[in-house]
Amino acid sequence: MNDLVALTGLSLRQVQRGCKRYFGPPSKVLARKYRALRGAVAMMHRDPELNEMLEEGFYSQSRVTREIKHFTGMTPRAFAEHPTGLNREIAKRIALERENPIRRNGAIT
Repeated sequence: MNDLVALTGLSLRQVQRGCKRYFGPPSKVLARKYRALRGAVAMMHRDPELNEMLEEGFYSQSRVTREIKHFTGMTPRAFAEHPTGLNREIAKRIALERENPIRRNGAIT
């Protein structure tokens, strides 16, 4: 959220309200959702960066599983074994981001 506040020049509260208005759930829920979806796709593709991502966003393996199931309705194994349009699209997006990293304030994200 801090990066978004800096990029937009809006206050934190304005960004939170805009996020809720345009995307539905509050910004914290969206962050949880996308962290869980990225974790699921990383597990599915056996991504080498998975451990780093899990250390940054989750406290335990069971928490990862619960979050993925909460947001996808599937366990990580089911998500990997039965690809849906959702996980294919997320995988494409992640691959695109890795091929074309965005520079923000000198840092690659």
